[in-house]
This record gives sequence, C-alpha cells and structure tokens, in this order.
Amino acid sequence: MSRLISNLAVLAALLGISAWAGSAWADRALVIGASETERRGLFGSGGGEDTAQALRDAGFEVITADAGSVAAMRAALSGFLDGIEGQERIVVHLSGSFLHGAERIWLIEADKVARPDLANVDDIGLSVDTVLAVAGRVPGAALVALGTVDGRVEPGAGLEKGLSKMVVPQGVTVVEGSVEEVSRFVAGPLLEEGHSLPKAIAGARGLRGQGFLSESVVFLPVGAE
Repeated sequence: MSRLISNLAVLAALLGISAWAGSAWADRALVIGASETERRGLFGSGGGEDTAQALRDAGFEVITADAGSVAAMRAALSGFLDGIEGQERIVVHLSGSFLHGAERIWLIEADKVARPDLANVDDIGLSVDTVLAVAGRVPGAALVALGTVDGRVEPGAGLEKGLSKMVVPQGVTVVEGSVEEVSRFVAGPLLEEGHSLPKAIAGARGLRGQGFLSESVVFLPVGAE
C-alpha cells in the first residue's frame, strides 16, 4: 500500500509539472505557408517579414508548417488545437493560394500543379472552415490572417480561385489581403501593445477585416509579454 501511495504521489507531481509547463505559454500561434527560411526572404534578399519569429518575440508559442504538404498542415493544426482552450489569445496566419466552392475555402499545397475539383480538393488543400472552427474555441481573442497569392493550380468543376464569403464563428476576427501586406500586419501592427484589432487593421494598408471587430477590446495588453 505504501508503495502504491508513493507511486501515486510521484504521478501527481509529474502531472503538476506537466500542467505548469503547459500553462507557461499564455498565447499560441499557428503559421502555415512558406518555410521559415523562405519567409525571411519573401520580399527579396532577407528583407521579408518572418511572422513566426515576430510572434515568438512577442511571447507566443508558435507552431509552423510548410504549405507544401497538406499532411503537414493538418498535423500542425491538430497540434495547435490540443489544449487551445487554455490560451489567452491565438493567432493563425495562413499564406498561399486559396480555392473556394460550395461555401467552403481551402489553402492549397504550395507549388502544386493540378486541376482539382470539388470532389477531390481535400486531397491537396487544408480546409479554412476547419481552421475557423478551431479558432472559435477562443472567442474574443482569436485572429485568423489570410494572405493570398496566385498559385499554379487551376480550379476544376465546382471551384474558383481565391477567397470567398465565409461564415466567421462568433468572437473570431478575420483579416484578408495580399501575402506581403498580411505578413507585415502580423509582424507589426498586430503585435503593438494597447491597440484594438479594428485600430490595428485600420493602420495597415490593403487589408479587409470581418467578424469580431470590437473597439473596446485590446488584443495585446500593455506588458502582456
């Protein structure tokens, strides 16, 4: 019996350490698009915005995935989802080529040369609708940023290029724009302390915001890092 109690005590201690370690991060981010090396050179010789590093510097736990593999994108989203309800705020930054159809949207594998149709697009695309549903688990403190670029994939039957009207879960903010402008926003105005999301979006160029846009809610409080 004493050995059982001792073992239970050790287990409880380990669980306590695990819980403490998980709560060390109050903010979480998911960045899917070009590899980190490519993101650093997105706009030329090393002059690009590395949004993953900018988010880390702001105190976020960052999960990344290369958009070249839909399996890698889904695995990263699954890891991002695990324990997400315990986060104070979350950011999702998706960049690349998008297709839409039947009121759904997909981020397509980078550099894919194909002609998917509505029946098989899930084979090469990450569902943006699923991403939004995941973000909806942290209402009032969730931002999804979608940076678009023309890809080489031609839409087949039932699909069209780009983003479309989307159903945004309650409490989720969505920002859309070009890859360059969205990257600059995520690495810059978004991470400035003391601003609401509408103010941050208004201060950036070429962006469209929808969903939860409250002037009274500060996304990153002063001293939050």
